[in-house]
Amino acid sequence: MTTALISADNHWMLIAIMFLSTAIAICLEQKYSWAAKMSGAIITLIIAVFLVNIGIIPTSAPVFDDVVWGYAVPLAIPLLLLRTNIRKIGKDAGRLLIM
Repeated sequence: MTTALISADNHWMLIAIMFLSTAIAICLEQKYSWAAKMSGAIITLIIAVFLVNIGIIPTSAPVFDDVVWGYAVPLAIPLLLLRTNIRKIGKDAGRLLIM
């Protein structure tokens, strides 16, 4: 097992890399049409996979469990649901939504 350049205990650096990769993904999504088709979340995941494969960040760290799954994902789900168009979902889904 190889060690990453940034250790799993270096929480601030891992959080900074997460924020930076998210910012890069958002900028790419707003500037290029190919990135808008992929969405910022997918681009962020691709950046993370690339950084893991070249050995910069570890594959698992406590900060991923605590910050991402403890705070970011539970906060993101209601924010995404608030942006949904219920009328469009009802029109597109039709009777399947009622069932």
